[in-house]
Amino acid sequence: MKKNPNKQILELSEEFLYPKSIIERFLKRYKKRAIKILKAIKTPSEIYTIRTNTLKISPKNLIEKLKKLGIKAKQHKTLPEAVLLPRKGPSRIPLLKKKVTIDKFASESVLCGSDLYVPGVKKFDKFKQGDKVTILSETQIPIAIGLATKDYKELGNIKKGIVLENVKSLYSIPNLKKSYFYDEGLFYNQSLPSILTSHILNPQKDEIIVDLCAGIGGKTTHIAQLMKNQGQIIAIDRSRNKIKKLNKNSNRMGIKNISSKIGDAKLLLPEFTNSADRVLIDPPCSALGVRPKLYETKTEQDIISSAKYQKYFIHIALKIVKPSGIIVYSTCTLSPEENELNIKYMVEKFGCKIIKPNIIIGSPGELTDKDIKYNFLQRFYPDLHKTSGFFIAKLEAPK
Repeated sequence: MKKNPNKQILELSEEFLYPKSIIERFLKRYKKRAIKILKAIKTPSEIYTIRTNTLKISPKNLIEKLKKLGIKAKQHKTLPEAVLLPRKGPSRIPLLKKKVTIDKFASESVLCGSDLYVPGVKKFDKFKQGDKVTILSETQIPIAIGLATKDYKELGNIKKGIVLENVKSLYSIPNLKKSYFYDEGLFYNQSLPSILTSHILNPQKDEIIVDLCAGIGGKTTHIAQLMKNQGQIIAIDRSRNKIKKLNKNSNRMGIKNISSKIGDAKLLLPEFTNSADRVLIDPPCSALGVRPKLYETKTEQDIISSAKYQKYFIHIALKIVKPSGIIVYSTCTLSPEENELNIKYMVEKFGCKIIKPNIIIGSPGELTDKDIKYNFLQRFYPDLHKTSGFFIAKLEAPK
């Protein structure tokens, strides 16, 4: 007897804590595989990577340093600066007498081993410094045991800092931000598809590169690394806080060829019109591929709104890039509206040409069209590639 599709959508919505519209979308697109994807997204990526800062150290020497800390790491076969770290878990988290409930953002870091910072606390029992406390997500899932660094009374008077040190988490990933070689700028925490994105951009030492949605500088600093600290990178983001973090990361890693700007991407016009050799667009998206994710609040409307907003950055990129220059477009989501259909828009409306990437380790694009080379696009799936869901496209601008 065939299962009622509406009943299945409701059951999966309740099980995974997703809006019914997103569950329906996944089932239509991925059929039985949808459940595997949803299960994978609830957990951290099986492949956890850091990026070696080759401006300061070789991957081999970084791996040796990790070995001295008791961490078994190995170099990726295709992306040499990518170092793979072990992920352990899931572990059983006991329910102790004292508990702290934290928000979604904090939960998805704490369950991987991160400490709990004050802003993430939602509700708490009375605890004293030195107490062990069970850390719960908003959905009341035990995700970690924390050691209190403060008395609960202090929480009303402080806005930042660590409140619970993570002593046992649902999943365990080495917390290298506490190591001395993080401060020395020897590496950057970055996912495998993100590392691949900068390689596909393939920046050259004497070029002008624009990163339109630079964020805290993950891809920006990698681009600088690939350019061997030469050429010029213009990195722009609307968030003052993100640019502040980008500058801090650049300084930590010894990078000198990034010029950062706070503001809307259109501020680069008219100064940089037709001046960039290559442009990276990694725009805000619905983030349906991000891992780990304890529950989802995004809706169909969020996907539509994101796809529309992404076209804004596409328009600006095409004004900034030189004729026949290179544009790389990437997202951490799974919806075709934000991925293949935006690439189709660039091809049909502006005459861009999809280019076969220099490195292929993902799956081809989902759509089929005899006039558009979707097989040159790359997708990463949580269930197949053991990474977050991700999309990368490389295009040549019109002449």
